[in-house]
Amino acid sequence: MFVTALIALLEVYFSSISLLSRGFILNGGSVLLVLLQLYFGSQTISKKQVLLIFISFAVLMVTSIKLVSDARDLIFQLKPVTPATSEGSQEISKRNLREVMVSLLIDRWVGLEGTMSAVGYQGNREAIFKEIYSENMSTGTSLYDREVAKSIYTVTATENSQFVSLPGFIGWISLLDNSSLILFSALALGVFCNLIEFFIMNLNGNVFMTALFGQVLAYRVSHFGYLPHQSYKLLAGIFLVAVGIFFAQIIMEQIYGRFTNETGEVA
Repeated sequence: MFVTALIALLEVYFSSISLLSRGFILNGGSVLLVLLQLYFGSQTISKKQVLLIFISFAVLMVTSIKLVSDARDLIFQLKPVTPATSEGSQEISKRNLREVMVSLLIDRWVGLEGTMSAVGYQGNREAIFKEIYSENMSTGTSLYDREVAKSIYTVTATENSQFVSLPGFIGWISLLDNSSLILFSALALGVFCNLIEFFIMNLNGNVFMTALFGQVLAYRVSHFGYLPHQSYKLLAGIFLVAVGIFFAQIIMEQIYGRFTNETGEVA
């Protein structure tokens, strides 16, 4: 189990760097949760091994954040690149790393940053809400980043790059600054998503398939805010795939039934 956990952390580490993502703590954190469950549950892993994995996690997280931050700065020119000629350059680098680590404690919690940005927005809330809702896909920086989040990436809108902040459903609806609307919208969305899961479960009778579609819906809700008016495409895709699997099961059952009737064999 120790070797498996270490390999899993390395996979997350290299994947995060290759994607220029600083979300190592989210994906790698799931490995730690499994380890803790094993340690306090079945005791199939020792305290020393758990400690080594936690140390490895910390080292990999810090190095991945540093490498990805430097790579982003270099590729997208977020900061001016200056040669390290002074003796204090190392201290500046350490301070920058600490600042990045502290900011990520907030930035990596999906929805929190978006909600804070929406609550602090000082412009015409209804107008920007309608503009974000009707925004079309394009390269450069999203409208939410430019007008609400005031993202650092607003200075890097290039032809071949796209920068998007995802406020989540609560953050997006918070732009209207109406507590009652936020509450009832969240409740309605929850009921709607549960009805979709109920439909899929009754259509296919497959718990795994239902959980998979539920995860897709949950991901969309938590990362809501970019091109919200095109959410119907995701819902249509879920419906078509679920119905397609349903008819595929019927066809396979018919084929299997004919085969068993012809051969006289029963599996």
